[in-house]
Amino acid sequence: MVRDKSAVNRLRIGILGGSFDPVHEGHLHIAKKAIDSLKLNKVLFIPANLSPFKLTEDLTPAPHRLEMVKLAIAGQALLEVSDMDIKRGGISYTVETVRQLKKAYPPETLFFLIMGGDTFAQLDSWKNAQEIKDTCEIAVAVRPNYLFKTSPKISLITHETLPYSSTEIRRDLGVGKTTAGLPLAVLSYIQKHNLY
Repeated sequence: MVRDKSAVNRLRIGILGGSFDPVHEGHLHIAKKAIDSLKLNKVLFIPANLSPFKLTEDLTPAPHRLEMVKLAIAGQALLEVSDMDIKRGGISYTVETVRQLKKAYPPETLFFLIMGGDTFAQLDSWKNAQEIKDTCEIAVAVRPNYLFKTSPKISLITHETLPYSSTEIRRDLGVGKTTAGLPLAVLSYIQKHNLY
């Protein structure tokens, strides 16, 4: 069988979007596991300007969330941050992010949209969900031995779940409790700017 040489040289880019309010070790863990299991060239962290699922929440201003991601991934060559959603402004719809990425990268690039199982369960309710599924591989992070119905367009990222939650971290910091799961540079930034 003759292999398609162009397929061998295709860029494989992971997309990890979210509010990142704040970014924590769980996010970094998923990104690194995705790189290993899916043989990605890199993972793009893309902080949302405004999540369509968190319109009623009081998000930390986007420049702070972007800076925290920059600090969290500093020195990690295969992790990169993009401010495209923030620059675009308004509500950050994944389909618009994917369209923008498709224009920015060579046409043969493979994109892997990384998400948890709970997010995947809601995917069909997203704006232009079918277009997203047609243009990206869906990479779902699941626990070992988790039963998950897969398909040719769905890749599984098996990982040990880290017990960190942005919501819980904000709550703990807001009442002066120490909290785990934050890169030290991110914790220092939060304290310096009194974010939570």
